[in-house]
Amino acid sequence: MRITDKERKDLGFINLKGKWYATFEVLLNAAHEMYKDNFSIKTKLIEFDRESKFAVFKAEVIIIKNGEKQVFDAYGDSAKDNTGALVQGAYIRMAETRAVCRALRFATNIAETSSEEMPND
Repeated sequence: MRITDKERKDLGFINLKGKWYATFEVLLNAAHEMYKDNFSIKTKLIEFDRESKFAVFKAEVIIIKNGEKQVFDAYGDSAKDNTGALVQGAYIRMAETRAVCRALRFATNIAETSSEEMPND
């Protein structure tokens, strides 16, 4: 199903340099709308290095649909070369957010990359 640019904007997608991106808010709202109270999100810190400000998280979106469990896994990372200066102090949280966004994209079938997954300048 194709949606118009106006519909994307109304849903909360953002346009950066002519390309549409989902946001964490769009993805979380879509999951709540699609699955109501039948989903949960779990995250796990896989690796981090305080000195180099590098972190990797794994996120799982768990859905119970028709009595069956579905799990959507994804990983997110944050490092000096893909996280802007304003966010580098929050590199662990940024890695977690990126992992959650990717897992939510898989679970909701929203193909647009989230703005949070993009390298920050």
